[in-house]
Amino acid sequence: RNIEECIRVGMPFGVYTYSYALNINNAINEANLVIKTLAPYKDKVRFPVIIDMEDADGYKGRNGMPSNETLKAICTAEGEIFENAGYYAIVYANSSWFKNQLAGLTRFDKWVAHWPVSAGKQKGNATSPDGENANNCGIWQFTSEGKLNGYSGNLDMNYAYKDFVLNKN
Repeated sequence: RNIEECIRVGMPFGVYTYSYALNINNAINEANLVIKTLAPYKDKVRFPVIIDMEDADGYKGRNGMPSNETLKAICTAEGEIFENAGYYAIVYANSSWFKNQLAGLTRFDKWVAHWPVSAGKQKGNATSPDGENANNCGIWQFTSEGKLNGYSGNLDMNYAYKDFVLNKN
């Protein structure tokens, strides 16, 4: 539905997938499912396909957390499948995961979630785009408490340091 609505209103879009893979076979199956799902929209995808490699819901921890090497191999397997299908792959994780579980993963651009704080609270929209991760990633998610006119809830806010728009014709 979201893809159809983006197409209807002419809004460029990419795809975000939260990985539940615990091994390479799971990763291949996940990536192929994403490719199959995107097939009808192949020429419409204008932004990257993003792999979220965290354990925010505890699934990996409850089901046998893979080794750091396996986590990186999962990212690589999925990312390469996305690239071979013609998409631009990015790995999303918080800064702790990139420093620990995914240390050394340099094959893909990073989308780093790291929320600077002041007096114990997130800085929100007051965060400058020259933040500490600006030189270490393609996209920096600087808050989960962002605000925009017309919406009353909190939003994740990001700075992109690259032009990720694909197929600009």
